[in-house]
Amino acid sequence: MKIVGSRSLLASDTRFLNDTKELTHLTTTITDRLKTRLRRADADTKPALKWLLNHLENDEHDPVYVISLSENADDLSQWRGYTPPSQGVCIGFDTQALREALDLAKGDRHDRARFLMLGRMIYLGENEGSSFDEFITSACNYIDVINGEVVRSVAAERLLVSARPFYKHIAFKNEREWRIRMSANSVFIHDPLPVVCRLGKSFLVPATYLSFTGTSMENSFIKEIIVGPTPEKELSAYSMRAFIESENLHGVAVRSSQIPYRNW
Repeated sequence: MKIVGSRSLLASDTRFLNDTKELTHLTTTITDRLKTRLRRADADTKPALKWLLNHLENDEHDPVYVISLSENADDLSQWRGYTPPSQGVCIGFDTQALREALDLAKGDRHDRARFLMLGRMIYLGENEGSSFDEFITSACNYIDVINGEVVRSVAAERLLVSARPFYKHIAFKNEREWRIRMSANSVFIHDPLPVVCRLGKSFLVPATYLSFTGTSMENSFIKEIIVGPTPEKELSAYSMRAFIESENLHGVAVRSSQIPYRNW
């Protein structure tokens, strides 16, 4: 009801999500691989590798806000993990509307294109550091070394900041997650994102809005709603259709979950 009423989605600060390794899993994996490569590196490549390692180990990054989506629709694990008994819904968003809302949020700031984006998550196991050799090499190519000293590389920092939110532990792979990342890194962007707070299970969660208001998709950003497992399927679907009509949303298909799961 809040999503529909406000025509917006809340992006939550990644430090407060249920994956306790948010933003650190990629860093840890690359750091371990960097240490291995440093032990074998020649004198020409060591300075860049050392700079990259030091940056990763000492980086105090600005908040990153994400909206988590899934390729899975009517999915048992999602109903169990993310919805209250008999009250769950799965919202199918229009991809064009998501991209249009992001384009509007970027405004005229070219730099924001690197920090407002929609992308698929990549899931990593504990020992996949070698798969980042190409990533490390790309970062090092942005680092200039003059007389053995590294010149600070904004491009390498951008690469790390933009990639970090799109890697998670392989234990979460069945969620088939896509993400909208919203961040305003103080190194590159001077306009902070407006922050509000929502109520979490253990604490207040800092968040920011992605609004569909003002886009051409404002009243059609939702394509489908699946009513989750509930003892009153027909009534729940009927009331959902009534709600959608009352909010003047267009072209929204409403159906009931087909999973024979009882949570009441």
